[in-house]
Amino acid sequence: MPDSGFDHALPLALRAVQVRDAAEVPAATEALGQTLARRHRPGARDTVQNLPAVLDAASVIAVAFTIVLILVSANILVNTGIGIMNILLVAVTEHIRELGVRIWLGASGRAAEPGRSAALQVPNPCCSPLGVVPPS
Repeated sequence: MPDSGFDHALPLALRAVQVRDAAEVPAATEALGQTLARRHRPGARDTVQNLPAVLDAASVIAVAFTIVLILVSANILVNTGIGIMNILLVAVTEHIRELGVRIWLGASGRAAEPGRSAALQVPNPCCSPLGVVPPS
């Protein structure tokens, strides 16, 4: 088994071992686990992990983080949509109330519609070369 290059007399919590070929990683991991079990007292909790195990843990964390971000984004989207709908509801309610007041004061026909102002009757040259035909 390849040596890590560390002084074995130092009490380290983490040691790194390098192998020459990726195919040797599972065997080296198993051999290190057996060596730790032999050298330490019975019942000691030593773990040996290789890079794929660490990458698997990072992948699980990334998936969980993605799910949390999707849930937060969905919550923001729903709350924003509710806010916009409430603003539109207030605007439509005020418009209906304004029409009711105009009709109550005696306006009839198109005069009751506030959207029929003279400014809206003028064609807009930005819309097309021909302009917009005013509503009849």
